[in-house]
Amino acid sequence: DLYCSFSSQTQGTFSLEIPTCRLKQTVQVAVDQTLAISGTEGAVPLQEIQAPKSTGAALDELRHFLLVGNPNDLTSTVLKLSHLRLAGGRVIVREGQDINLLSRGGSIKIKWAKLIASGVLFAGCGQDDCAYYGGTIYGTSTHLEITDSSFHYNRARQGGAMYLYDGATTVALTRVHFLGN
Repeated sequence: DLYCSFSSQTQGTFSLEIPTCRLKQTVQVAVDQTLAISGTEGAVPLQEIQAPKSTGAALDELRHFLLVGNPNDLTSTVLKLSHLRLAGGRVIVREGQDINLLSRGGSIKIKWAKLIASGVLFAGCGQDDCAYYGGTIYGTSTHLEITDSSFHYNRARQGGAMYLYDGATTVALTRVHFLGN
């Protein structure tokens, strides 16, 4: 596997120059900072970010991104994604763990933060559930702006593509396609 150059970054602007890379671990965006990752506009197929590999742990969080921002400013911690394919994100809860409490957000778990996605294919995790809540996105008190993007085969017990919780959440979806969620 070729690892993503931004696997250990918490802020900054990065371009994916290769067709596919794998994250070493879930990328956590720093509070009150912005992390922007882009592929090449018009690339066919889209450049792919693969989720981290399984560790076999009782709680195996193989999501792409985690954002826990500032509760006083829900838009100061930002993840910007453009012209990318996210694949394989999931949360695996093995025996002895509370699946309802722990399995949230297969690719992105976000609280008190903002996600801006344009031209992104959220490609799911295969045949299994990607998470219990929110196969792709689990959001609490968050802002989502998703444009010209697709959610394909992101499975969950509740909220296949996304599960959004709390009245402070705002969502703007423009030309977004959902398939098999």
